[in-house]
Amino acid sequence: MRVRSFVLSGVLSGLAALHLAPALPAQERRLEWPQVAVTAHLDSAGRLHVREAQTIRYTGDWNGGERQFDLRWGQELALHALTRLDSGETGEGRALRPGGLARVDDYEWVDATLLRWRGRLPEDPPFDGVLRTYTLVYSYGNILRAREDTRYLLDHDFGIGTREAPIGRYTLRLTLDPAWRAERPMPLELTLTDVAADSGVVLSIPLHFVAAGQPSSVRRGTSAANRKALVITLLAFAVVALLRTARHEARLGRFRPIPDHRSITPEWLATHLFSMLPEAAGAAIDEHTSAPEVAATLARLVQEGKLSSRIEQEKVWIFSSETLHLQLEVPRGQLKDHERSLIDGLFRPHETSTDTTRVRKRYKKTGFDPARLIKAQLEQRIVDATAGPTATPSGRLTIGLALAALLCIGIGAARHPDELPFGLLAVGIGIGGFIAGAIGAFVYKVSARTTIFTAFFVVLPVAAIVAAFAVAAITAPAPIGLFTWLGAACWAAALINSIANTACTSHSAERVALRQRLMAARRYFVEELKTASPRLQDDWYPYLIAFGLGRSVDKWFRAFGGASAARASTASVAGAASRMGGSSAGGAGGGWTGFSGGGGFSGAGAGASFASAVGGMAASVPAPSSSSGGSRGGGGSSGGGRSGGW
Repeated sequence: MRVRSFVLSGVLSGLAALHLAPALPAQERRLEWPQVAVTAHLDSAGRLHVREAQTIRYTGDWNGGERQFDLRWGQELALHALTRLDSGETGEGRALRPGGLARVDDYEWVDATLLRWRGRLPEDPPFDGVLRTYTLVYSYGNILRAREDTRYLLDHDFGIGTREAPIGRYTLRLTLDPAWRAERPMPLELTLTDVAADSGVVLSIPLHFVAAGQPSSVRRGTSAANRKALVITLLAFAVVALLRTARHEARLGRFRPIPDHRSITPEWLATHLFSMLPEAAGAAIDEHTSAPEVAATLARLVQEGKLSSRIEQEKVWIFSSETLHLQLEVPRGQLKDHERSLIDGLFRPHETSTDTTRVRKRYKKTGFDPARLIKAQLEQRIVDATAGPTATPSGRLTIGLALAALLCIGIGAARHPDELPFGLLAVGIGIGGFIAGAIGAFVYKVSARTTIFTAFFVVLPVAAIVAAFAVAAITAPAPIGLFTWLGAACWAAALINSIANTACTSHSAERVALRQRLMAARRYFVEELKTASPRLQDDWYPYLIAFGLGRSVDKWFRAFGGASAARASTASVAGAASRMGGSSAGGAGGGWTGFSGGGGFSGAGAGASFASAVGGMAASVPAPSSSSGGSRGGGGSSGGGRSGGW
């Protein structure tokens, strides 16, 4: 009976053990730190030597332990020894072997800051409360932060970083070489209990170096005074560059006020505007040739009788579209330079008619930009009309500064390789500022004259580059060398100089004055289109199109066109003059019908818009698509990191 009871009890115990076996390792896998003892010594060179003894209790299927070090930018770490002492043992313990993790008591650097050691093979039984003491002997270089003259700061976490459990008892003893004098009593001894798992032991100790010379293991970087001097120099350079640009623009007359539109008369327009082709005026006012200039060319050819036009409207549901039909009324040989280029592009060879749909079908596979056909010839007309000396700023200074910047950054990286990321970051941020500055310079250039608003687009990116350099130079905690700072300053200066050069107008004073007159004429048209009886003539229409005011004309017609057309129903542009510009600069008011949404432009009904129809013809046809659908760094205390198992 006793035997059967014993056997039954054994079977039940075995079944219970089998049932609990899978859960047991997971429940008991834990680490504990009963004690951590740290001794540290700062030598005369400024190198911190640390002996860190971690007493760890392993429970479960751990492979071993690990220590993660947290290094600030520029700091150096060297491991001198790693030993193991089991519970109950005395003496120095056993030295662990570097180079791999294949055997027990091997250790390896997983990366630059993560150290692991093996305490158990995978096939070995799990740890069951095994107590081991691992002693790490290592040293830090560049651990001190240099301040002014002989002052330094030891700002360091002497703990072992974040862990899975608190430390039962922590002790620290810190000593200093006689070359150092602290502002607190030394040696420093500290004892803590129940240090939380996420807590460190951070000490910030001001120090004075009382020996001769400077400590060799402290990286001083560039002094605050030198960095401030670089900031002031860069600021002065930026001011000089902007003043040079302002002086250049003043010589060209960019600061002259644009004529008041209220003083403009038909005679003024005849002198300053109608002597130009409308498409040339449109290209000159914004330094750009696009669809409005093409539309203005077609509108002028219709006025002159070289083309006739017809607009057809199609409506599908609530959407409507307008198709412009053009008929060539003269032999192509009678057309001049850009007129012939444009007609040859819109009309097939030997054909005298075309329309918006046919043009789009013709160029569906290749793409088509009609503005490109007339751009060069219009630019030549503008140059011929505004002959005069131009002054383009030299780019040699920019190139020299950029080369000096790259040379200095290269020298800095050769002396201290960890400064290369900082130098590359300065280059990258500077390029971003330059892109913004180049866009701002373009916005400034397309304006006819300089105002506070347009100057803002040039000044702001320059100020942003200077401010970014100043913030980095004044607040950077990392000890960056002088060559790297010089490189960053030269790079910023090169970008500033390039932005200032880009903003300089490269045209003659005559062309600047022309643009200002054209801007005044455009303002005159804009203001007149706000009134019920504008002082406009129908045969000025191509100029309004060239200035991008086609929609404004349509808006005027919708608001006032019906009454105006009734009063001036006989007005027409069919017989417009054939001279360039084709305008009679005579009387005001009675000669404007708003084109009845198309007016004298052959066959356009009251609901159609010649501006939108010719805009569709002038727009480019897009070509089909060729495709089918960390490093550590920064501020804060050094040291710390993480400790645990793996």
